[in-house]
Amino acid sequence: MAAQDEPGAPSRPRQQKVPPARPRRRRNPRFSTEVPRRGWEDAVYHLDTGVLFAAAVDAVCGGHVIRHYRDRLHTTDVIVTEVRHRATNPTSKPGVQEAAEEATRMFIDSGAVSVDELQPGDVWQFESVLQQLRQLEAVRTREPASPQVREKHGGEASAIVCCLREMAGGARVVFATNDGGASRVAHSRQVHTRHFGHLLNELVCTATYRAEEAFALFEQANRITGVPAVARPQGEADLSCQAAADGCTVCVGC
Repeated sequence: MAAQDEPGAPSRPRQQKVPPARPRRRRNPRFSTEVPRRGWEDAVYHLDTGVLFAAAVDAVCGGHVIRHYRDRLHTTDVIVTEVRHRATNPTSKPGVQEAAEEATRMFIDSGAVSVDELQPGDVWQFESVLQQLRQLEAVRTREPASPQVREKHGGEASAIVCCLREMAGGARVVFATNDGGASRVAHSRQVHTRHFGHLLNELVCTATYRAEEAFALFEQANRITGVPAVARPQGEADLSCQAAADGCTVCVGC
C-alpha cells in the first residue's frame, strides 16, 4: 500500500498551479491605410523631426520631396527647435547631426516648409496629446515616466495638435512621422499618418524614382531614424507603383 495511505504518514502538500504570465500585448503602429499609395494631391503634410531627417539624408531626395509637395509641407515651431538643437549638438548616433544640419538648411532656412505655431487656445489639447504620448511610452517600457521621457514628445504633440486645428478648418491633412507611438495617438484622434517609406512610395508613383532606388534610399535613411520593424517595407516590391493599363489598381477612386 502506498505510504500516503499508511496511518500516521504525513500528507503531502498540494501543489498549486501557477497561472502562466500574461503575454505582453503588442502595440503595433497605426499608419493610415486609407491614404492611397500615390498620396493625396490636395493634402497638407505635417513633417515630424524624423521624417525631416530622413528626407535630408540624401540631398537629391530632399529636393524631390520639396518639389513634389511644393507649398504643402508644414512643420511646427517646436519641431524646428528640436531640429536646430540636433544640428548644433553632437550625438552618439552616427549621421544624426549631419541629417539635422541638412534638414535645417534644405527645409527650414530655405522656407520650403511652413512653420506653424501653437496658439493659446491649443494649450489644453497639446497637454492632452503630450500626456497620451508619454503614457504610451511608459506602457511600452513598463516603467514610470523618467525625466528623459517627460522631456520627449513635444514635437509630435505639437504636430498632431496643428493637424487637428487644420482639419477643423476643413483641410485634408497627413501627419508624416516615423514614430509608431505617435502614429497610434494620431490614429486615436482621426489624424492620418504616413512614414518616410510611404512618402518614397508616392515619389515612385510619380515616376520620380524606381522602386529599387526608393528602397535603397529608405534603407539609408532608416539607419538614422527608424520606422518600426512591423511597418517597414521589406523590399522594393513594397514600394512599387501598382499602375496598370487601366489606371492605378490600388489608387483608383481614392
